[in-house]
Amino acid sequence: MRIGIEGEKAFKDALRDINQSFKVLGSEMQLITSQFDKNDSSVQAVTARNEVLNKEIDQQKGKIETLRAALQNASDSFGENDRRTQNWQIQLNKAQADLNGMEKELQKNNSVLDSAGKEFDSAEKQANQFGNEITSASKQSEEASGRFDKLGGVIKGIGASLGVALAGIGAAAVGAGKSLVDASVNSAAYADEILTMSDQTHVGTEALQAYQYAAELIDTPLETFTASMARNVRSMDSAAGGSKEAAAAYARLGVSIQDSNGHLRNGEDVYWSAIDALGKISNETERDALSMQIFGKSAQDLNPLIAKGSAGIKELTAEAQNMGAVMSGDQLSSLGKFDDTVQRLKSGAEAAKNVMGTVLLPQMQTLASSGVSLLGTFTKGLSNAGGDWTKISAAIAATIGGLTSSILAELPKVVQAGLDIVLSIGNAITANLPTIINSAVSIVMTLVQGLVSALPQITQGALQLVLSLVDGIIANLPQLVNAALTMVITLASGIGDALPKLIPAMIDAVLTIVNTLLNNMDKVLAAAFKIIEGLARGLINALPKLIDRLPQIIDSIVNFIVNNLPLIIETGVRIIVELAAGLIKAIPTLVAKLPQIISALVNGFGKLLGAF
Repeated sequence: MRIGIEGEKAFKDALRDINQSFKVLGSEMQLITSQFDKNDSSVQAVTARNEVLNKEIDQQKGKIETLRAALQNASDSFGENDRRTQNWQIQLNKAQADLNGMEKELQKNNSVLDSAGKEFDSAEKQANQFGNEITSASKQSEEASGRFDKLGGVIKGIGASLGVALAGIGAAAVGAGKSLVDASVNSAAYADEILTMSDQTHVGTEALQAYQYAAELIDTPLETFTASMARNVRSMDSAAGGSKEAAAAYARLGVSIQDSNGHLRNGEDVYWSAIDALGKISNETERDALSMQIFGKSAQDLNPLIAKGSAGIKELTAEAQNMGAVMSGDQLSSLGKFDDTVQRLKSGAEAAKNVMGTVLLPQMQTLASSGVSLLGTFTKGLSNAGGDWTKISAAIAATIGGLTSSILAELPKVVQAGLDIVLSIGNAITANLPTIINSAVSIVMTLVQGLVSALPQITQGALQLVLSLVDGIIANLPQLVNAALTMVITLASGIGDALPKLIPAMIDAVLTIVNTLLNNMDKVLAAAFKIIEGLARGLINALPKLIDRLPQIIDSIVNFIVNNLPLIIETGVRIIVELAAGLIKAIPTLVAKLPQIISALVNGFGKLLGAF
């Protein structure tokens, strides 16, 4: 039972992460829908939808595998007829149905793309020769691209040197700060989600957080809570507006939707009254029908909530408050504000990237315009050729000539713009290098000072930890010693019992090894003599060559030393002169600092005498 419950919690955590990923993919699909018409069957629109759809299918397959594992865990732990097992089976069936729908949509989209691809095949064959000619023209730009490679190498060298210098700083700072940053960003996203859901459902933020805690424990998603609460409000409004079905459902449950003044009661109060009333109905069919009438489709997933009742949920929400699982409104507002700032940063970065794309826009526009004109001429030439390859070749030649002229005319501008970009980056790094280095040093010093300031508390905490461990060991020493003695005695007894069998087996093994060596000693000695003989022959055969080359090696070393002796002596003299000059210049400073050095040493040893 314990394994089953712990397993269910792990599966719910995994499904929560998968559902969050589906929300992100859903927002991506909404973005694509806003960019293209819903019925747009163009290649661009279908390809964009397929990209997101493939991601959704992968996620859905992962969800199905998780649900299958959860179903197996529940079946093994609680039995096939248990409510928890049946709930997992229902979720698995729904997930499989959703996957079937996704795959059908993907298959339909692929059919559209296949149809479009066939239409391009003919044009592709005609353009192959044209593409080969463009490849030849592109080789002419390799020399210009080499200039970028060299300049990029310089910038890469600067970045590598700077990276080596700051590697230690980055490792310490990033390691300590990444977890805090991730926690802040994740908490901000959670807070923003709670605030948004509160605005949508008109349920307080603290209540929503408490409901979320309770929802995880009773296997009912928070979305089911909020959806059923929203539907309850609509049902109250319908009943007040004259809907006989809704009014009859509330009347059958004995729940009043209006106060003494004829106004609608608080939606949450009515909701929990209806939940408690449904829990008292023993007939499951009648209960499900009334629940569906009031809460709509979400009623199918409310049975665990109905079984728990408002009292049980109240206990769980109080538990959430006591455990600190509910953040205050001020905390949520601060985190929500931070999340908005993070979103603005992301949008700003995206905007900056888009603006950077306009740097080469004039040249790209000119090339694109030329390309459109040339392709039009090329297509017209192919049409007018009527299958005459002489005319087709003339059309291709004219198109290639025009395209090559356009590329060569714009290439200097493109190269210059690229060089300007790279040089600007290099100049910016060089100009700000002192600031970068000073900032890095400041970061390191701040970290060091923080560690030094906290060292007494860290040391005290470590001492307390060690003392607590020692006290615990001393307090439990008799039991530890008894346990150790029991283990030693047991091991010794086991070894003693096994020795009568182990010793003969070991002797047999040793005798077998010795006998095998003795039986094969002639082969072992023969192989050893062959190795020694081979080494000796190799050395003897190589000795004349080594002796012959020895005078040349000695002669080369001597010639090198003789030829470079003046330079070696001159360099040595320069080094000695520079060292002497530097020492002479530094003597006044050294002399001036001697009193301070001596004073610091005396004070230091004086303070350490007590410790000595």
